[in-house]
Amino acid sequence: MLVFAMVCTTFAQTTIASWNFDALLGTPNTINVIPASTGTANLYLDGTNGSSVWTSAPTIQLNAFAGLNSTQSLALVANSSNDSSGVFVFSTTGYENINFSYQTRWSGPTAFSVHSWSYSTDGITFTALPSVMTSPASTSFALKTADLSAVTAINNQTTVYLKLTVSGATASGGNNRIEDFVITGTVPGSITNAATPTFTPATGTFYYSTNVTLECTTPASTIYYTTDGSTPDITSTVYTTPINVTTTTTIKAIAAATGFNLSNVASATYTVVIPIEVANIAAFKAANTATNSTVYKITGDLTFVHRAGRNIFVKDATGGLLIYDFTTPVIANTYNNGDVISGGVYGTYTLYNGLSELIPTQPTAVGTPGTPVQPIAITVSELLTNYPNYESQLVKLSEVTFATGTFGTGAAANINIYQGADSTVCRNHFGTLTGVVTPTIPQDVVGFAITFNATRQVAPRDAADIVQHRYAPTIVTNPIADVLTQNQPLSAYILLEGAAEYNGTPVPGSFNWTTPATILTTAGAQTINVTFTPNDLVAYLPVTFGLPVNVNSACITQVPWIYGFEDGANGSALSGCFSQTYVSGTKNWTYNSSNTSYNRTPRSGSFNATLAWSSNTWLHRQMYFPAGTYSFSMYARQDYATTVDADITVKIGASNTTAAMDAGVTVVPTTGLTNGGYQLLTGTFSITTGGNYFLGIKGYMSGSPWYISIDDISIIQTSGTGCQVPTALTVSNVGINSANLTWTPVGTETAWILKYKEITANVWTVVTTTSPSYALTGLNPSATYQVSVKASCGAGEYSAYSSATFITLCNPLVVLPFVEDFETVAVNGFPDCFNKITTGSAYVKVVQMTGTKGIEMSTGGVETSMLILPSTQAYVNTLRLKFKYNGGANHKFKFGYITNIEDASTFVSLKEDSLTVNDWYYYDLFTANTLTGTERMAIVFDMGSGFSARLDSVTLMTQPACYEPINLAVTAFTLTSATLNWAYPTTSLPTNYTVNYRLVGDTTWIVRANVARPYNLTGLTKNNVYEYRVKSNCSGGGSDWSPTFTFRTQYQVPYYQGFNAPTLPFAWTNVKTAGTSTPGIFDFVTTGSYPSCTPQAGTHMARYNSYNISSGGVAELTTPQILGMATGSLIKFWMYRDSGFLTNRDSVNVILKDSLNSVNPTKILTVYRSQD
Repeated sequence: MLVFAMVCTTFAQTTIASWNFDALLGTPNTINVIPASTGTANLYLDGTNGSSVWTSAPTIQLNAFAGLNSTQSLALVANSSNDSSGVFVFSTTGYENINFSYQTRWSGPTAFSVHSWSYSTDGITFTALPSVMTSPASTSFALKTADLSAVTAINNQTTVYLKLTVSGATASGGNNRIEDFVITGTVPGSITNAATPTFTPATGTFYYSTNVTLECTTPASTIYYTTDGSTPDITSTVYTTPINVTTTTTIKAIAAATGFNLSNVASATYTVVIPIEVANIAAFKAANTATNSTVYKITGDLTFVHRAGRNIFVKDATGGLLIYDFTTPVIANTYNNGDVISGGVYGTYTLYNGLSELIPTQPTAVGTPGTPVQPIAITVSELLTNYPNYESQLVKLSEVTFATGTFGTGAAANINIYQGADSTVCRNHFGTLTGVVTPTIPQDVVGFAITFNATRQVAPRDAADIVQHRYAPTIVTNPIADVLTQNQPLSAYILLEGAAEYNGTPVPGSFNWTTPATILTTAGAQTINVTFTPNDLVAYLPVTFGLPVNVNSACITQVPWIYGFEDGANGSALSGCFSQTYVSGTKNWTYNSSNTSYNRTPRSGSFNATLAWSSNTWLHRQMYFPAGTYSFSMYARQDYATTVDADITVKIGASNTTAAMDAGVTVVPTTGLTNGGYQLLTGTFSITTGGNYFLGIKGYMSGSPWYISIDDISIIQTSGTGCQVPTALTVSNVGINSANLTWTPVGTETAWILKYKEITANVWTVVTTTSPSYALTGLNPSATYQVSVKASCGAGEYSAYSSATFITLCNPLVVLPFVEDFETVAVNGFPDCFNKITTGSAYVKVVQMTGTKGIEMSTGGVETSMLILPSTQAYVNTLRLKFKYNGGANHKFKFGYITNIEDASTFVSLKEDSLTVNDWYYYDLFTANTLTGTERMAIVFDMGSGFSARLDSVTLMTQPACYEPINLAVTAFTLTSATLNWAYPTTSLPTNYTVNYRLVGDTTWIVRANVARPYNLTGLTKNNVYEYRVKSNCSGGGSDWSPTFTFRTQYQVPYYQGFNAPTLPFAWTNVKTAGTSTPGIFDFVTTGSYPSCTPQAGTHMARYNSYNISSGGVAELTTPQILGMATGSLIKFWMYRDSGFLTNRDSVNVILKDSLNSVNPTKILTVYRSQD
């Protein structure tokens, strides 16, 4: 088949002949042999050369009609011409890839609707070109083209005949016009072949049906193929989708593309062999007894175990198998031990010196992760007698001994191993073993069970598969556990003592909980797994065993017990681990934090417990007491008038019943409580037989509406026949990686068990010491540690623990600036790496402010409130402290450094300041003191009792190279000028300064550059308030701006003040000169009361609220100095007076002073409140 108009050549064509028909005459003079306009060629319409006879008169079959662009065209006319032909005759000598094109149109549907083309090289026999479609279908000219490059028969021919046959006309006037007919070709050799198609997969043998993909690299190419062995051409099947090959097949293919010759023929033969399917490894071995070429497919999943070069070991539930991947590897995928290989494994069976092998014929699929394969523990005897069960499986032979020998290759690859009377061979099958195995030391050997003829062998993967045999010790003495408590993790407790041995020889090691994260959810007797880990793990194995223990209920409290009710919920009855019984009444002891009336304020912390009137109620708590003597203390208070009707009794009883308490041991006899503050109740008691008892606190309150409150209970063992708890556990000298511990022995013990860990860790570090002190080292910086110590009294007797927590210091800051904005710190918490010193009721803690968090410092008079900043690698006199202040006016602070963060007396104050404006502040702490580099910068809040202030975004940074000016001032001022002065913090002065100034309230600064100090600022206006700031200009650059300083020019009459702000106007004074009221001065308000009034003008007014001021109060509101006042000057102000007020007790005096502290002021006017 020849294809036309499907492929259009893109190579440059040469015109062989063309017809423009411009010289053609119309009927009756239309000629029927039309020579070419260019080239040597003719169009025959005269019955010769295979054409039909066409006439122009009298029957009009040929005519000349208008063509394109006002030219002529050939017209083929009339239905009488149906099936008539015209033949173009031309030469293609020297040309190939023949193409033609022309313009054509029809007169309408009655014209010729079919154009049929054929060709000939002899003018007699014509071959049809059925794929060339050039029929017109429009009354406008359209270009028609045909590519005959596939018709190689017309290439390089002396004469070519190209015949056009028309048909389909239905009227005598129906016609087709032909214009600009062009025949072209290319010079041979200018076109290359299309690329030869390629096949994926390539030719080969396959054991399943496969899809073959054909590809050609030539753009826009079409591939034709056959599967019957014949050579394809462009009439063959067009390739569109992969070819599914199910039997042995040869595929041949060519490619065709526009502008290219046909490609060479590509061929590939696919041999399809259908394998024998077996389900598993055992079935594969059972089907074969000798080497053969039959291909098998193991259909079940196999688990990869190990690969060493060409040796691939796999297994399934039925056995193991060695896949021997020959010289050219077939299996390219990599696997990990335990990976599952699905999709089948293909190969043939080989029996190599008695060892079953599969020789792979196809790659295996990618593995999916599975469970790693562990060796099967067997004896040498089992290997010898049941070898088929273990062939190619990973096995473990324990406690074997090696014959003398050195691992090598060849004959030296084998060394005999022995287990009792049985022996086998340890083979260096993979070449990974070297050296000598000590013959006298039993070993455990892991390897693959293989055979060489009748010699059974084990082949280790590498040297790690041969390890010294480890023996399991025997536990001869169980360890002693801490007292266990319900709902706690095992990691909270340690194990002491215990012993293990092997064949009578002690085995040193340690005992630990097997799963320390386990939560003790159940109380009572139970067995918990413990693991003994020998120190010598080369010779001995860890041993896990069950340890019988008793777990105390979560509610059984141990001494020492310090309790302040801080775990409660306000207003709820004490429950959970507490119980209550009523002697009379039905009211409960309840947690309290918010009720402070009736003497119910907690003594410390946030909570206490209270009991309301008309009650006689026992409060019980179960506790464990070792035998010994104990001290008890508790604070209690009441708010009734007499002690007779409010009392407390404390006892120890066997159960939580009234009868048991009545029969119990008295700790605090019934004691009447006095009205007022907390009073301390104390008592001592002895326990002769250690065990669980109940503490009972009975409160009796008869009066209404009164309450008893209790807080801060303490029970401490002071002596006893048992092992006593150490007291006064103290952590001191806490550093970055260390801390010192001390405690006080209570009994005669001379040894203590100390355990410590980070509070989030699961494992304790345990130390036995013979001194009541210990230095902890190797700690992590900025970590919270828990430490506990108990006495060791010998013979397995231990006391309970005394415990404490502490936080190590942070590493010194390296990168500055450091900013702490407190946003990640919990409210009432404290930031990491900071420290504090407080005394009494003073505190330093993080608080929630409006939209942000900050750190609040509060004082209690002479009590200390100190914030210590993180340590740095820089000296404090090279640092700058910056923070945002949020607090009251004139709050005093001290800034300096401290040498011992636990001792407030080592604070050295370098600067004191009163902070007024809620704004940013910074301090450079210069000092000539000799520093060591270990000092820490500190802030002391230095106010009286009841004051607090808040800091935010506390920043440590390096001091700048160019400092901001400090101590801004105005030393003199006139009506139009002011003398500005300031200081520079170091003796190395800047080059000059830049001053900015503006009226208060303006937004634009006025600049005065390159000035010196002092500086006379001119150009000001009288009666105005200004502000200025300064920055230093140093050789290396400028500083930041200083804080602003506010000043005024001189005031001169006329002068006006409208009190349009809630604060005292600048330069005015407002002082109390008599009376006891506080503050007793004017305030500035938008509305007044007693009487009600509003400002005469503007937004505010000055008010002296005598209603809230005791009799005799006097306040002076004084203007700044005003120039120009003289005899005749008018002083005018608005005053709201209450004409209905009947006395002249309240008045306003207008006084003229020559200075603020004038001793002889002149009274000008007195205006009484009641005056009309």
